[in-house]
Amino acid sequence: EFAESFLKLFQEIYIYIGVIIAILGAFIWLIIISKKEIIVVDDGSFDNTKKILEKINKEFNFILIEHSKNQGKGAAIKTGLSQATGDFILIQDADLELNPQEYPILLKPLLEKKAEVVYGSRVLAKNEVSRNNKKKNWPFFLGGKFLTFLANLLYGLNITDEPIGYKVFKKEILKNMDLECKGFEFCPEVT
Repeated sequence: EFAESFLKLFQEIYIYIGVIIAILGAFIWLIIISKKEIIVVDDGSFDNTKKILEKINKEFNFILIEHSKNQGKGAAIKTGLSQATGDFILIQDADLELNPQEYPILLKPLLEKKAEVVYGSRVLAKNEVSRNNKKKNWPFFLGGKFLTFLANLLYGLNITDEPIGYKVFKKEILKNMDLECKGFEFCPEVT
């Protein structure tokens, strides 16, 4: 029943927003199944994203924030963070590279008080999408491996995927950071 109404809602715009449907489908799944706060930041899109998000938001009521012009990933995350009320902040990049159904795996160490920050990993991922992305985007994959090596070397870390867009923090940890980066350099800034 949910799937039918979801597809019906997007029938007229489905062709244009394949990725957005996947992303918002994941958000909607999260809202319905786990009743979590979802914050979507439209970082100055110039296509139909704003209209589509507004239409979907009428049906599913998530927090929608709009930047009038593109400010970058770090700025979008800071904007979303300023509105977050939960105990944990989960960052999911819009490309939906990792499956939102894996959220419980990421949250478990925080809920069990075994960690204050958890990063996803495309290196450790067992899903087909991550394996295909490694093959398809090998220059980025190799660049990510280099950045990970550098972060581990410089900061004594033991991480497998520094530039991953899949991170979970205790809210007070992230809110107490003096975040300055506005673009993709946000990833190493919080690592």
